[in-house]
Amino acid sequence: MRRAKEQGLAGAHVLHAIEGFSPGGPVVHHRTFGLRDRLPLCVVIVDDRPAVDRFLGSLDPRMQVDSIVLDRVYQLTPHDGTPRTDKE
Repeated sequence: MRRAKEQGLAGAHVLHAIEGFSPGGPVVHHRTFGLRDRLPLCVVIVDDRPAVDRFLGSLDPRMQVDSIVLDRVYQLTPHDGTPRTDKE
């Protein structure tokens, strides 16, 4: 999160899972939580494609990353539901 903020990304979120698995791996789950637990995480980065590419290129290659999914999203304004196109 710190690195995403330092690089000026539009937004970032970490979703901490209570259960999950990756290809070829066991199902991991815990009913009690601690910061040291190696539970599944989903990190969502929101910005335009060049900014996301720069961020991905800055990650430490020793980090354990199971998969990266890139998807185009549309931001709707809460007032009228009109899609914004400035960050596609």
